[in-house]
Parts: sequence; C-alpha cells; structure tokens
Amino acid sequence: IAGIFTFGLASCSTMKHMLAHDPLASRTTEFLHTVVLGMPLVFVTMALRATTRQWAVMTGTAWTADCQRQELCQVMWEDVKAARIATYEQDLHVASAFQFFAVGCFGQVCKQALNAMVNNSGSERDSRILRQLAVLGIWTFVGLG
Repeated sequence: IAGIFTFGLASCSTMKHMLAHDPLASRTTEFLHTVVLGMPLVFVTMALRATTRQWAVMTGTAWTADCQRQELCQVMWEDVKAARIATYEQDLHVASAFQFFAVGCFGQVCKQALNAMVNNSGSERDSRILRQLAVLGIWTFVGLG
C-alpha cells in the first residue's frame, strides 16, 4: 500500500514539474530536475516488480502457472525458481543503478546552484575549488556505488 501511494505521489510530482516547465528552454537543466524528481517513481516501480517475483516463488504461483504435467513439475520448479530469483535481483540492481544516476544528477544540480550563488568577485580558482568540495561527498557516493 505504501509503495502504491509513493508511486502515485511521485507520478503527480513529476508530471506537475514536467507540465510547468518548457522542455525546450533548457534541456539539460530540466532533464536533471526531472530525473531527480522521478527517482522515487522508478525505484518504487522496480522494487514492487521485485517483490511480486519474490512472492511468486514463496507462494508457488510461479510454479503452478508453468506446470502442466505432474511428472515434470518437480524438475521444472528449480528452473522456474532460479529464473524468478534472477529477475528479482535484476530488478533491484536496476533500481539501485538508477538511484545512483539520480544522485549524480542531483550533484550536478547542486553544482549549478552553487555556481550561481558563489560570489565570483574573489579568486576564480578559489570559488571553483569551493564548488567542487561542496559536492565531493555526492560524487564519492556515486563513484563508490
């Protein structure tokens, strides 16, 4: 229930953002904002897909849908179970990869915001170093992920 609520809320937020901004005005900036806002949408979707695959193995519904003859059912179960568990793990890895991509986009948005806020009246070199250090933790998280 919480996943479906999160999916609906993230969908509304993402669509509201996309409709409120002109997509041709600044494609890069709007793309980054859309990815950051849409990250919960993608993550929840992939997590729900993974959960349904895990439930199919735990309840046996993956096996009963594919089993037609009684003597082949036990042999098929191992193959069906392995396929469902592999796709379960794949769904979670895709969700995790998109999360790291979205955090990288968030780091880029933060870098652009800091660029606009840092007073460039001082040394250009110092302000560039300050901007890089401010988002170093985000880049480290993305790099290690």
